[in-house]
Amino acid sequence: MMHVTFGNTAFDTAVLIKAPALSEPNLKAHYLEPLKELGFDTSGLVGFSLTYDKKKPSAKCRKEYLAELLPALTSIGINYLICADGEYFKTLTGMKQAEPNAGYVLPCTVKGFEHLHVCYAASYQTYFVSPLKAAKTQLSLEALVSHSKDEYSELGKDVLKEVHYPSTVADIASWLQKLKEYPALTMDIEAYSLKHFDAGIGTISFSWDQYSAVVFPVDTQACEPYGIEVWDKKDKKFKKKTAHNIQVHNPEVRALLKDFFESYEGKTIWHNISYDGVVLTFQLWMDDLLDRVGLHTGREVMLKNAECSQIITYLATNTCAGNELGLKAQAHEFVGNYALDVKDIRLLPLDQLLEYNAIDTCATWYVYNKNHPKMVADNQEKIYKEIFKPALFDIFEMHLTGMCLDIPRVKEVRDILGTIRANSYKTLLNEPVVQTFIREMREQEVETRNAAYVNKVIDVDETKFEFNLNSGPQLQKLLYANMGLPVLATTPTKQPSTGKDILENLINHTEKDSYKRILQAIVEFIEVEKILSSFITAFLRDSIECPDGSIRIFGSYKLGGTLSGRLSASDPNMQQSPSGS
Repeated sequence: MMHVTFGNTAFDTAVLIKAPALSEPNLKAHYLEPLKELGFDTSGLVGFSLTYDKKKPSAKCRKEYLAELLPALTSIGINYLICADGEYFKTLTGMKQAEPNAGYVLPCTVKGFEHLHVCYAASYQTYFVSPLKAAKTQLSLEALVSHSKDEYSELGKDVLKEVHYPSTVADIASWLQKLKEYPALTMDIEAYSLKHFDAGIGTISFSWDQYSAVVFPVDTQACEPYGIEVWDKKDKKFKKKTAHNIQVHNPEVRALLKDFFESYEGKTIWHNISYDGVVLTFQLWMDDLLDRVGLHTGREVMLKNAECSQIITYLATNTCAGNELGLKAQAHEFVGNYALDVKDIRLLPLDQLLEYNAIDTCATWYVYNKNHPKMVADNQEKIYKEIFKPALFDIFEMHLTGMCLDIPRVKEVRDILGTIRANSYKTLLNEPVVQTFIREMREQEVETRNAAYVNKVIDVDETKFEFNLNSGPQLQKLLYANMGLPVLATTPTKQPSTGKDILENLINHTEKDSYKRILQAIVEFIEVEKILSSFITAFLRDSIECPDGSIRIFGSYKLGGTLSGRLSASDPNMQQSPSGS
C-alpha cells in the first residue's frame, strides 16, 4: 500500500488509483488543482495505490485489498473517496457500472464503511485515448465539491419541467395538432425490436425544448405482470423476466401519426434517424416488406426537413482517439444516469417507459444545441448537408430493401463448411505436439482441482478441458510454448499475438512439415468458423420470407459509426463477408 500526501498532515479526501499512476505531479494536475479551482479545500487530500492481480482486478483481489485499505483510510479521517478505477468503484458502491455514475456522489456499501462517500473519476492515464473521460471526471469533482457544501443535487433531477401524457385518441389528436405550431421538434420512439418489421411503435415522444415533452403509447398497452424468457447475450442463455406491457396494433393512433408527419412543416430532429426513421417508414407507410411505393413515400416524408443529432455529434467530435455517439453519453452532464434496461421494453412498466422516452427527446435537444454549433465552427456543416444527409436516402433504401438469399444454397454451404471445420480439427488432434499440449492442460487441471478438494481426488479422465481454437491463451501456449515458434507480434496487453495474419506468417518460420500442417489447419478452422458464426448462422436465424416467396435478410446501417466516416453495418455486418468466401 503506497500513498502520496502532497505535504499534508490531516486528511479527509483520498484519491484511489493504480500504483503506476500514483504520481504526485499528475495527481496534483488532474485532481488536486481542479478541486482547488472549484473552491474545495485540498489541504486534506491524499493519494493511495490500488492493488491488481491482473489487468482488471478480480473480485477476490478487490475485496481483500479493501478490507485492508478502508480501515486505514477511516483511521486517518477520510470521508470522501475519489476512485479512479471502475472495478474498485463497483465494489465500493455496489453499482453494476462505473462510467454512467460519473457526476454522482454515492454511499459506500461495504459493511462497516457506509459513512464514506464515493465518486468515480477516470484515471488521468486514459484521457489521451478517450478525451471525454476528462470531462466526466470534472463532473465528479464538481459533484464532490457541491456535496461537501451540502449543495449536492443529482444530475438530471429536474430535466422534465413540463411533460404531458395524453392517453385517449382525442387527447393525442389534440396534442399532435398543437405540435404543428412549433418550428422544430425532437422526436424519439421506443420499439419492440431492432428489426423494422417486428419493432412496432411502442411509444413516441416529442419535445419543443430541452425541458418539455409530450409522450404517449402507440402499440404498447399496460397489463398485469407476466413471465417471459429473454435471451441474455452475455451468458448466452434465456433468462426468466417479468414483463409489464404487451405489444398491440393501434390503427387509430398510427393514422394520427401518419397524418402528423405528412403535414408537419417544421424541422424534425432525431438521434439516429437511421433507426427511428426506418421503423416509422415501414410501420406507417409500407403494407409489406416489398411495398416500394410505401417505402419511397415514407422515406420522403421522414427525411423532409430532418436532422440527425447523432451524425452532427460525429462531425462535431470525431478525432483519431474516437468518440462516443450515444445519446446517454453525450447528454450525461445534462440528464445524468437515467438509462433503464430497454433492450426489451416489455420489461418496463408503462409509466417508466413513457418517462424514459420523454427524457430521450429532451436529451436530444441538449445534444443538438451542444454539438451543432461545434460542427458549424469546425467547418463541417457543408459536409453534413451535402454528403451525410443525402446519404440517408440510400441508407433507408438499403435498410428496407434487404438482400435476397438462396436458403437451400446457404444450408448446403453450412454443411460443406461444417465438414471442413471438422476435418481441420481432426487434423490437429492427430498431431503429436497437439496431443502433448492437451495432455499437459488436463494434467494442470487435475493438479488445480485436486488442490482445492478436501475429500475428493480426480484423474485425467475426469477433466473438463476442451481444446478450443477460439481461445487466445490456449493458442499462445500451443504455438509459443509447446511448438516453440517465434513471437512475431504482441497484443496491446503484451501477449503473443495469435491473429490470422500472424498464423499465416508463422508458416514461413518453421521447417517442420507437421507444424505447417497445424498452422494451416488452424487458419482454415478460423476462416470457416468466422463465416459460420458471423454469417451463415445469422442468415438462417434472421432471414424472413416476403410476400412473393423470396427470402431476405435485413441488416442495419449507420453513418458516423467509424473513425473514417465510412458506412458501418450490423445485425449482420453485410460489408464484411470474408473475401473469396
